[in-house]
Amino acid sequence: MEERVTGRRSLWVIEDDESIAQCLRMLLEDEGYAVEVAGTLREARLLQSAPELVLLDFLLPDGNGIAFLPELSQRHPSARVLLLTALDRVGESRFPHHVHYLAKPFHNRELLAAVRSQLASPLNQPS
Repeated sequence: MEERVTGRRSLWVIEDDESIAQCLRMLLEDEGYAVEVAGTLREARLLQSAPELVLLDFLLPDGNGIAFLPELSQRHPSARVLLLTALDRVGESRFPHHVHYLAKPFHNRELLAAVRSQLASPLNQPS
């Protein structure tokens, strides 16, 4: 069995599918993370915590997750981003080093491995 998080690291889940968002919240909270959820970019702009990692849906009702990256980086420069997408390829090579993607559908263990990897990697270097 893998180790659980010892500290309450802050994560945001920005996902418009409520069932996916709640499953992600439960999974991540069970692993010891502090999780805030937003279903739109507008709701995400109202979140108050400083996230270490943002799980960001690619397509949201009020915008594109990629277009939100500059604003997110300006507000939270130390936040890493895991882009969640149903698209097969989104051209990860064009993103800053702190942005990676995970294709939907994914298994819980894949998501948790990606979260741990992102949180363990330095911001100024690719993971």
